[in-house]
Amino acid sequence: MTLHALESLPASSKLWVVGLTCPLADTQVESLEGSLSSLLATWTHKGQLYAPAYSILFKQVILIAEETMAHQASGCAIDGLMRKFGTIANHLSLKMINPAESILWTNDQRDYQVSAKSDIPALIQKDSLKPTSLIADFSLETLGELRTQGLFKVSATTWLGRKYFQTLTF
Repeated sequence: MTLHALESLPASSKLWVVGLTCPLADTQVESLEGSLSSLLATWTHKGQLYAPAYSILFKQVILIAEETMAHQASGCAIDGLMRKFGTIANHLSLKMINPAESILWTNDQRDYQVSAKSDIPALIQKDSLKPTSLIADFSLETLGELRTQGLFKVSATTWLGRKYFQTLTF
């Protein structure tokens, strides 16, 4: 699935970005799509039916967006959705990236890697992680941010740049 599924939603739609530690196999993509479609088609809370859309990018990043959550957020509805998504992930033996502990990055936009934040200095030392490496931004909150900023940012322009690449100029 591509971003096409999200095109019908306005830029203000609430966005959730979930990364997986490994790319999905084709059969896992099919299973996840079926499970997500069922879950999102029936996502309700206190009688409110939500109308989200989702996309699976690079077989490793799941984007879920919903319009009303941007204006009338319900923490309980979001918690319920994420809990059910976690159940689906566990059932399919998928491991989600914890953005507080790991990064999803690439140098060539085809080979995505997940690395622990504690490994970043060694990756830089080996010249694997570079100022030009692309880092997934799990903090995006709206579809508008995704559309204007993109999912990946050049590492030198992120917190990595401030912490590790300060002396470099571009």
